[in-house]
Amino acid sequence: MVEKWEGNYKYKSKIIQKIVGHPCTFFTLEIEIFKDDTLKGKIKDDNQSDGMSGVGEVVGEIHENAIYFEKQMPNKSTIIDTTGTRKTSKEKHPLLIYQGELVGDKKYNGTWKFERRRKLLLGFIPIMYSSGSGTWEMELKKR
Repeated sequence: MVEKWEGNYKYKSKIIQKIVGHPCTFFTLEIEIFKDDTLKGKIKDDNQSDGMSGVGEVVGEIHENAIYFEKQMPNKSTIIDTTGTRKTSKEKHPLLIYQGELVGDKKYNGTWKFERRRKLLLGFIPIMYSSGSGTWEMELKKR
């Protein structure tokens, strides 16, 4: 059975969140949970609250009251200046990792972060970095 969820996310950095221009970014998520506690689904950010374009895919797991999923958006979206201007390209967006806990009845909240990536410092020194993190919450949509 497919469940429909509505939620939002925001950046941990108040400076980045202010640059985004909204207190949070809303999203809708449709997921199917399987007997082995894995899940897969489709996610769409709300463009009116500066979400990423396109329909992304999620895969993950639910164990008791904990949820974990990875979000892969089809287009890379990068904030390129302090006014919140975005640049979108056809390459895949960096992977986003969400984890959270069930709070109340049919509501999750937790943290998200970009997958750590390798970058070359000074052109030859490999370092691992993550380009952001924050909090999120979602609630089962009422029918």
